[in-house]
Amino acid sequence: MRSFPSNFLTEAAKKTGASPVWILKCPFAAPGTKYLSDVEITVSGWEGGVITKAWIERWGELDESLGSGELALSEVSDMELSVINDPNDSQNIEYLLKNNDFEKLDCTLYLWFQGLDASTDPPQAMWVGNITEWVQGDVLSFRLRLNDQLERLNMPIGTKITKTAYPNADPDDVGKISNIGYGTLKNVPARAVIAGALNYLNADITAAATSLTLVDASAFPASGTIGIDSEKITYTGKSGNSLTGLTRGASSTTATAHKKGATAWEERSDFTYEAFGHPIKQFDKVYAEIGESVYDITSACALYTGQAGSQHPNFPNRAMIVINQKLFRALVVELSVTDGIGINDPTHNHTQLRTSIKKRGTGFSTGGGAVTNPEYAYDGNQDTAAGIGGGGYEDVNFSLPNGTIHGAWIWIRADGGGGDTTLRINGSDTTTELPGVQWVSFYRNFTVNKVGMRNNAIGVRSLYEVEVEYDYTPSDNYATSNVSKTGTVSMNGNSAADTVIAGRILVDAQGYQDDASGTFTGTANALIERPDHVMKHFLYTFLGWATANFYTNAATQFSTKNYKFSALINEHENLTHWLRAFAIQSRCRFRFAAGLARLLWRPDSFTSQKTIAADMVKAIDSGDRAGAPERSIRMTPLDEVINKISVHYNKDWSKSGEDAYKDVSEASDSTSISKYGEKQRAELFYFDFVTDSAMAQDLRDYYLGYYKNRKRLIEQTVFLDNADVEFMDGVTQADLSSLLCEVVKMNFAVGDGDVINTVRMLLREA
Repeated sequence: MRSFPSNFLTEAAKKTGASPVWILKCPFAAPGTKYLSDVEITVSGWEGGVITKAWIERWGELDESLGSGELALSEVSDMELSVINDPNDSQNIEYLLKNNDFEKLDCTLYLWFQGLDASTDPPQAMWVGNITEWVQGDVLSFRLRLNDQLERLNMPIGTKITKTAYPNADPDDVGKISNIGYGTLKNVPARAVIAGALNYLNADITAAATSLTLVDASAFPASGTIGIDSEKITYTGKSGNSLTGLTRGASSTTATAHKKGATAWEERSDFTYEAFGHPIKQFDKVYAEIGESVYDITSACALYTGQAGSQHPNFPNRAMIVINQKLFRALVVELSVTDGIGINDPTHNHTQLRTSIKKRGTGFSTGGGAVTNPEYAYDGNQDTAAGIGGGGYEDVNFSLPNGTIHGAWIWIRADGGGGDTTLRINGSDTTTELPGVQWVSFYRNFTVNKVGMRNNAIGVRSLYEVEVEYDYTPSDNYATSNVSKTGTVSMNGNSAADTVIAGRILVDAQGYQDDASGTFTGTANALIERPDHVMKHFLYTFLGWATANFYTNAATQFSTKNYKFSALINEHENLTHWLRAFAIQSRCRFRFAAGLARLLWRPDSFTSQKTIAADMVKAIDSGDRAGAPERSIRMTPLDEVINKISVHYNKDWSKSGEDAYKDVSEASDSTSISKYGEKQRAELFYFDFVTDSAMAQDLRDYYLGYYKNRKRLIEQTVFLDNADVEFMDGVTQADLSSLLCEVVKMNFAVGDGDVINTVRMLLREA
């Protein structure tokens, strides 16, 4: 609700005798500010004393509606005026429009009542906008169109990576915008801004060649060192696409022949990446992405946050990464370019490993005769159990690692010889009889230390082969196992960084931090991550919007619910795109109104701030419905119903599309679905800036509760005693059974001599 002086409200509520005056303040640079109205009046005690110009021939309606079907952002509000071009005033409207950048002027519309003392009850600001169009109808009149400040401020956000700013940038990154980050961010692709030149041989060269020709050498320096395959080559000159004065096998490499089409890259002492186009609070990790694998290379990097004391010498006030080439190759490239590399990875003791042991024997004889076989130990004890004839058994002993065995497959190839032959595991008989020569498999969920067989009949039995495949956990804290890393890494790309590093550089970091005065968060040097703090800083930084002109009623909710953004702006989109994203993902609506940027919380239930009595509603003047309220009632559109929601959140910034979202929070309302059918608006609920599950669930539940049912929309005309009502206020409509409503539109019919001052109000049933 607007807060008006008490005498102002008294005048507004008068049914007769009130004298409303509308004043448009236009701060022209030359010759100065003009105050326009439909009457010439003197307003003493306000802004040094004002005399209005009676140039307004006709006021248009001030339209402040909410965009149809939008969850978060109101439409641009506008109004039209007919203005007299006074031929007797040398500084008339024609002169003013032609001698000023009128599109930049923030014009303010004020409401006042004649008879008030402006020193105590001054004109009240109702709206701020800019002149966007004018049409001269004839020499004596102009028609002006004004739009609110969102129209003027709706510009693309972000600074593009260009060859002018970064002559050695990776071509893949040229044209992209510098990353803008808020909160704690994961896997953010950095921009390669000193990537080194890369091209391809235009012809074969021998191991002794002293010059070579590239397809395009324009990006290479006049002298330097290049790499081709495993050879480094220095050169002293460049002519067109040819590199001359070659010294082969530089840096202790071997001179070799190279084929046409081989990749040639600029050897550099380092590569430089822009992580963010602004200072950040801190780096957490830096990774190299190689194929499907990601490697932590933080220790191989020099990191510059862009804060005082941590500035890159050539790129200040930006978060930069410098990677040392030699160290980087040692850590990553040489580890990854060979097919089928064995890597000794430390394995934590909770990891189960699978391996197998295989033993092969040649047979044994019954009757206790000892047969020694070098491939396994033979136990020659006789079985003299009652009821069983003399027989022998043979054990194959296995040396298993220390630890817990979780289960084993035992594979036996044996000759039962037609007699009764029993499998023995760990010295205990099983009931399994082995048939003739074939493979037989068994699974036992216990430690297997040895496997044997016992024959119960006279004859020769052979244990040909035993294999045990088992899962186990090492008993020590860490064990080393050989993990096969197969595949090849192609040495190609369009920059030396692509070739040497073989992939993207990804960053974990904490984005913008507050200043030492806590201007945006209230805490010095704090990470900027709460939605209202992010929006205030965003508007200030990229639009120059004064922090004093930012308003929110959501701060307590954000604090209580622990709402935080992890927001990366890495696409060249207009302001409205980002404002909408910020608002919907923080359960708010956003608008510019009366010179304020307003972030408004959407509550679970509205509280009535004013009761609109029946006599506040304008009556129809004539016709069959004369005397009835000037009102219409309809239902919200069916296509605005949402009764099934899947909130996709926790975005991996290194990926794109639906696969980038690591988590989904889903909910639906069966009652609504049975009534309206299943209704989704899936495209609205990809929440890039949300990482917390509780926040995602809260957003999901709110939007489902708000949109699952159709509600009544009440459109009616009321008098100026409701001019204090604002967008998203809660009001009670007294003559509709005290219906609680949300205000979604306030359109002012600005009055003059022929028009009564009224407000066209649209209410949504709460």
